[in-house]
This record gives sequence, C-alpha cells and structure tokens, in this order.
Amino acid sequence: MQGGITEAVGERAGLVALCLCAAAIGHASVIDGDPMALVWPAGGLAVAWLVTRPSMREWIVDIPLLLMVGVAMSLLTGLGVVATAVLAVSNLVAVLTVVLALRWWSPEHGHRGTPPTSTPRAMMTFLAATALGAFAGVATGAVGSLLAGQDPSPAALLVWFGRNVCGMAVVSVICLLILDRL
Repeated sequence: MQGGITEAVGERAGLVALCLCAAAIGHASVIDGDPMALVWPAGGLAVAWLVTRPSMREWIVDIPLLLMVGVAMSLLTGLGVVATAVLAVSNLVAVLTVVLALRWWSPEHGHRGTPPTSTPRAMMTFLAATALGAFAGVATGAVGSLLAGQDPSPAALLVWFGRNVCGMAVVSVICLLILDRL
C-alpha cells in the first residue's frame, strides 16, 4: 500500500512539474500584452494525462491539480483574477470534453488507459474529440468573457479555437505516442 501511495505522489509531482513547464512555454508565446497565448501546451498534457488514467476515480486528485497549475501560472504572470477564472474554466471544459468524448466514442482506447494512437480510426476519433473539446472550451470562455463585461470578437474566438486545437492535439498526440512506445 505504501509503495502505491508513494508512486502516485511521485507521478502527480511529475505531472505538476511538466504542466508548470508547459504553462510557462504557453505564457512565453503571449504577444503584445494580449492575455491569450498563441499555444497552450498544458492543455495537451492534461488531455494525455487524463486519457491514460485507468480509472476516472483518479480524476478526484488530477483535476484539481491541473486546475491549480493553470490558475497559479496565470496569476504569477500578472493575468487578472477574472481573466484567470475564465481561462481556467474554459481550459478545464475543453480538456474534459475531449477525454469524455473519447471515452464515449472509443471506449476501447479512452476508457482503459490505452492511448488512442494505435489505428487511423482511433486517431481520427481522437482528433474529432479534440475539435469538439476546443469548441466547448471556446464557447465556455466566450460566455465567461461576456459575463465579465468583455466582448470577444469573432476573430479572437477563432484564434482561441485554433490555439486550443493545436495545443491539445499536437502536444497530447506526441505525449500519447511516447507513452504508447514505453
């Protein structure tokens, strides 16, 4: 029992360290004071992590950790509390939508911890789930922005969607391919 707890804590510490690095890379891609990073690799790491968890019960620990990392990085880089909250919720919605859609559409790949990179069909399902997740995250962020008194332009929403798709698809696929080989 003790070895299992130590291993789980070590895995989560590694996850937090990787997500902090990925979030720092994402924040480094911010241009001209725009609160939106050009890419958000931490979203891809979160997707890869949750997809490979054998049980959704582990999410009780994982989701708050992932959320805290995103919030901490946003606040440390000077993003306001409202913008941080909107981005944190929209990123969480995007990641959870990807993982849940994958578990629904392809349970043999998304439910038992098997990475969805083994067949072209599995990969297409994963990419469709990623597009759905990006759309859900942007929709959530748009509503949050409107409630906060901001009016995001259609162009800004399209860029946000592209950022989410790229970050989640590219980073998570690379991580999943690496994990699949290990």
